[in-house]
Amino acid sequence: MFLYAVTPQGASAQAGRTNAGFQVNSLGRNDDLSTFSPVPLGFTINFFGVTYNSTFVNNNGNITLGDSLTEFTPGGLISSPLAIIAPFWADVDTYGSGSSVVTYGTDVINGRAAFGANYVNVGFFPSHDTQLNSFQVVLIDRADTGAGNFDMEFNYDRILWETGDSDGGLNGLGGFSAAAGYSNGSGTVAGSLEIAGSGVPGSFLDSNPNGLIHRMQNSTVPGRLVFQVRNGSVSCSYSLNSSGQSFGVNGGTGSVTLAAPTGCAWTASSNASFVTVTSGASGSGNGAVNYSVTANFGGARSATLTIADQSFAVIQAGATCGYSIAPQSQSYSANPFVGGVVAVTAGPGCAWSAVS
Repeated sequence: MFLYAVTPQGASAQAGRTNAGFQVNSLGRNDDLSTFSPVPLGFTINFFGVTYNSTFVNNNGNITLGDSLTEFTPGGLISSPLAIIAPFWADVDTYGSGSSVVTYGTDVINGRAAFGANYVNVGFFPSHDTQLNSFQVVLIDRADTGAGNFDMEFNYDRILWETGDSDGGLNGLGGFSAAAGYSNGSGTVAGSLEIAGSGVPGSFLDSNPNGLIHRMQNSTVPGRLVFQVRNGSVSCSYSLNSSGQSFGVNGGTGSVTLAAPTGCAWTASSNASFVTVTSGASGSGNGAVNYSVTANFGGARSATLTIADQSFAVIQAGATCGYSIAPQSQSYSANPFVGGVVAVTAGPGCAWSAVS
């Protein structure tokens, strides 16, 4: 089963598939090893015009088509010389006694053949086992929609580390952090996608409100990202590196990154006048949307940026009203016809009244 350890380090999501078949085979305790030969998928896939019926399972958070990959430093997926499907390419090390090993195998999901590789409760180099990640890659046969069609599932249940020590990390953090996505090995943007946040320290961690366990793509399950491959190409799907941003009363500027396959067009718009898209109102493939938020002299308010089919929340604090009067007191003689003026100082939008 896909096991979930309850630890004081953070709660687990429940995205991982629990199929027993995905545990039948094991890489054993190792660092940087792979299956010695390709293992059967149980069905045929068409990945960017090339058909495969087997894969190599690599210890470092990825599977590859055509050859194994022992590289532990997460290079850019665009430049990968191999066809690769990587839910979390980083320096996985399962030598520590507290770490589990990588397992893999075939099973059935919703009546369809499936292949899965489990990276459940795995540590990082060298033999660190006090912070453990749990993630999974599943390929599901969708020949019911056309020969060679399949779905790629990335399932994330716990991400507490992002980097091995050899990649400049300290306690599993920083340095050359993990990458996730896929590539057909052609070295072109058209044949690859890096999930937003790849290579950016902190982006994938559970402690980040926009970390992998909090994301969804073509799914209603938190921590599950689904890529549909049809006729050899990945269908258009979109993901943001953040779900929102908060601003103070003075407003400011912000930016959100969008990940999408090459050729997938998108637009960005705001539903409120105080948030303006300043650049990136439209694009294709990966891109960034920049926006500005005006100062707020009233109460708290919110807006939504709609980017492709994704929503990005902009929340702004309300003005805190403060008041002063001058003079604060005045003495008068007995003459009843003498008046006076009291000056009131208040922020814009701050209402006031005077009573006697």
